[in-house]
Amino acid sequence: MPSYKNVFKLITAKKNKKYFICFVIFILVFSFYLLIQNKSKKTTVQELKSGWSFILKDHSDQYIYGNTHQRIEKIHANDLLIMQKPLEMVLDSPEIALKTNHQWVTVLLGDKQIYRYKALDDQDKPGILQTTITLPKDFQGQKLRIITESPYNYHSGVPAQVFIGNSEDIDRYLIFHSLPQFILLAIVLTLLTAIGILFILKKDKSRAFSQSTIFLLGFIFCIGIQALVSNNQISLLFHPELIALFSDLSLLLLPIFLTNYYLSQTNRYRVFYRLAVFFQTALTLCFLILALLGQTNLPIAVHVFSGFNVFITLYTAVISMFEAADENHFFIVCSPGIILAAFIHCFYYIQLFTGTVNLTTDWPLIIFSCLMILISGYYFTENYFVLKQQQARRLEEQQLQLIEHEKQVNLLLTFKLLAVQRYKTENYSLNELFQVIEDYYQKEFAKQAKFFNCQLTIPSETAFLKEHPLLVVIQLLEKFLHSSDYSAVELKIKQQAGQLIIESNTSNFVRHSLELINEAETDPTHQKIKETIRRSDGHWAWENNGKEQSFKIILTL
Repeated sequence: MPSYKNVFKLITAKKNKKYFICFVIFILVFSFYLLIQNKSKKTTVQELKSGWSFILKDHSDQYIYGNTHQRIEKIHANDLLIMQKPLEMVLDSPEIALKTNHQWVTVLLGDKQIYRYKALDDQDKPGILQTTITLPKDFQGQKLRIITESPYNYHSGVPAQVFIGNSEDIDRYLIFHSLPQFILLAIVLTLLTAIGILFILKKDKSRAFSQSTIFLLGFIFCIGIQALVSNNQISLLFHPELIALFSDLSLLLLPIFLTNYYLSQTNRYRVFYRLAVFFQTALTLCFLILALLGQTNLPIAVHVFSGFNVFITLYTAVISMFEAADENHFFIVCSPGIILAAFIHCFYYIQLFTGTVNLTTDWPLIIFSCLMILISGYYFTENYFVLKQQQARRLEEQQLQLIEHEKQVNLLLTFKLLAVQRYKTENYSLNELFQVIEDYYQKEFAKQAKFFNCQLTIPSETAFLKEHPLLVVIQLLEKFLHSSDYSAVELKIKQQAGQLIIESNTSNFVRHSLELINEAETDPTHQKIKETIRRSDGHWAWENNGKEQSFKIILTL
């Protein structure tokens, strides 16, 4: 029988860690599910979802029996739907929780009105209502009637969602059943923070990478808004119209951010997909502008695009299959999830239009959340390795810089020793030292078949420079010598008014000697030379006048 230490070593082995983490997550999710089931059995709260009779106004002879998960047919905008059910349970402090979507509501117990939510002068849109209503002590045996009315066809005939129980249990029940939204919100905030940090840490960000990151952040942010407005407890804190506004806006923008992110990942079939995404984005923006001008309502726009996005979703699934077949790594990994989400999405809306879908389960949010986790996982995996490579390159560059610096210091010491040997004195001048340097680099440039010319105008009595300025000269010549970009170097070094001036003037023949000046400011070698010059109490300037290019480095003697 293996010891505990061996078992621990087996679990924490690098190749087994990911399986162990997945197992722990599965256990936590399963435990959370069992906890919900256990709590649901102990509470007095019940969801009144079955046993209702529905009556259409002006059709009192027509009774429809069913549950609150299905839409009632033949109900149009501004038609009244009456749903009623006798209350038989025994409760000490009875209370009901009520949730409606873009509907005005009147609640009666027997013949007595106990709650009304109606249009006012400053509010003509119902919004998404979540409220609690206290029942009288003698509620038992009386008939609960809920009358709903919506100004929108799409939301007419959708029964209210009703919960009943003791007041203290209702609050706990709503909090407990809001945990999935809280968890989703926590995931969203974590992803937004992590992606933001990763984006900041990544060097050399391309335009395509920046755009795709913005679209991904927008997509995740919209899911966070949906998690917020669908949370039973949080929705009690805000006005129904405000909740509806954020819900409708996020529902409209979610597919836009997602399809634009997919577009940023396409390669071969981008032209075909761009047309569909452009049409979708332009049409959505047009509807938003019309809603802003008061020409249409956001709930109507959401309904129109719910159907339209089914076709975009299926088209996206086709494009993802073609991109995966063309060995696009993103779609190879993510296309199974994209295609599965497309079919579930399509099946959901077919059920929605036929009136057979479960209206209390937010399937679109579940689909989008799964896609968020899938895409974010790929994003982190891909960019994690990029960051690791960048870190490895940085370490390598630091090591190379140390080696280069050591080489330059050694060269400087060598040049001083050569000057001592050549001029037989320790008090050689700066001019004499530069003569040694020029002779050395004439030979080194000749070995690489490069043109090198250095004109010195330095008085023989000029004293030594400090080490940093001398290292600038060596560093500059080493840059020209070892870079394949420079085939010719022509320098003028002169001493003037207590300053050492290094210039290079070029024509078409020797133009490569000045490409150092045209390099981007982010070039590490460029920055390194510039920093060395700054430490040497010097500065440099450069000009680019057509074909004539020049730079000037001024160092203090």
